[in-house]
Amino acid sequence: MADFKTYLSFMGRPAFANMVAMLGDLESFAFRRAVCEALETKGSEVLDIVGNAVFDKRWFVVRNVTAVLGKIGGERALDYLKKPLAHSDNRVKKEALSALARIGVPKAYLLIAEALKDADEKIRIIALQYLSRCNKK
Repeated sequence: MADFKTYLSFMGRPAFANMVAMLGDLESFAFRRAVCEALETKGSEVLDIVGNAVFDKRWFVVRNVTAVLGKIGGERALDYLKKPLAHSDNRVKKEALSALARIGVPKAYLLIAEALKDADEKIRIIALQYLSRCNKK
C-alpha cells in the first residue's frame, strides 16, 4: 500500500483522469481510499477533471468524488456538488450534504437548504441537522 501511495504522489495532471477512472475499477477499499487521498492532495489543481466525475453512472464513484470535492473545498467545488445533491442514490446525497457542510460557506448552506425539498424524509432531516449547525447568516 505504501508503494501505491508513493506511486500516486508522483502523478501529474495528465494522469488524474485515469486516477478518477480507477475509482470505478479498484475493488479494494484501501486502494480506492489511497486514490481519494491523492485526489484530495492535488485535486484543486485539476478540479475540472475531478468534478466532472460527478456525472459517472456508478453511484460509488460519484460518492467518492463528492467526498473529495468536499475536502478540496472552495467556491469552485460548489458548482460540481449540485449534481450529487440531486442524485438518485441516497448515499450520494448524504455525502453531498456532508461535503457542503464541510465547505461551510454561505452558498454551500443555500445548497443544503435546497435538500429540504427532497422527496426522502431522511435526506430532509440530515439537511436540517446540517443547517442547524450553521453559524453564518
